[in-house]
Amino acid sequence: MIPRIKIYTKNSEIEEVFHQLIFYLNKNCCGKVYGSLYEMHHSDMEKVSDNIYIVDYKSLTEVEKYIFHVQGDKRSWILANIDNAKASDTIHWIDKGFVGVLSMLDLVNNFAQIISAVLQGQMCFPRGHTRLVIQFFQKKYKSKVIN
Repeated sequence: MIPRIKIYTKNSEIEEVFHQLIFYLNKNCCGKVYGSLYEMHHSDMEKVSDNIYIVDYKSLTEVEKYIFHVQGDKRSWILANIDNAKASDTIHWIDKGFVGVLSMLDLVNNFAQIISAVLQGQMCFPRGHTRLVIQFFQKKYKSKVIN
């Protein structure tokens, strides 16, 4: 199955960049840019794991930022345009179910590699946050017994 990449942004410059990136990857995947989060979220009848959804953080309303979560969704969700994100921001979005939390520059510069990594089940977030994120989840689950 050819993976589908769906992108939500209200920024026309970012939209154009993604059209070019998707065109570049055209033989390996297909994609579409949406101006409505609702339309993008409900565009598939099948919620398959080969689908990757990229959400432009700066296009989300404050309410969407508060209530939006994708925990338990089989599709892979990436939050982009998190420039100058703190580790606590990354933890927050990973806890909500996102498999990637990236600056727009990181996403655009490494688009093909990130799509490939996510399709292989990997997570993508800032390297500088790795230690802090792992420590947070170690503390959170320290009291739980692992079988």
